[in-house]
Amino acid sequence: MRRVLALRLNSNASTADLPERLLHAESLVENADATGAHFALDQAFASAGIVPRGRVLINWYRFDEIDEFLWADLVLYFDDIWYPSSDDIDIMDPACEWVLSVTHYGAIMVAKFET
Repeated sequence: MRRVLALRLNSNASTADLPERLLHAESLVENADATGAHFALDQAFASAGIVPRGRVLINWYRFDEIDEFLWADLVLYFDDIWYPSSDDIDIMDPACEWVLSVTHYGAIMVAKFET
């Protein structure tokens, strides 16, 4: 429930409301394409003005499956974790201050929230 509140949904909202909330809150990170030959996840985060530390959470689908990774491992193994043309993933910090989404077609989107 903390994540629902952090993303500015009312306390009666469900996790099913989160994808719609993100859709309206996110903006495109210019010049970042996850399908590009020289894509680096840490550079996409830097372009978005986000500096992750420690652990990050990954939402795989509609916030019903969330995994926790060390930031360094996610950067190192990103090519093995995200699959182009099939995966839409949301990467967030445990406090939900930000969400960086990687779409199945490689676009990078970002939303920042105050907690």
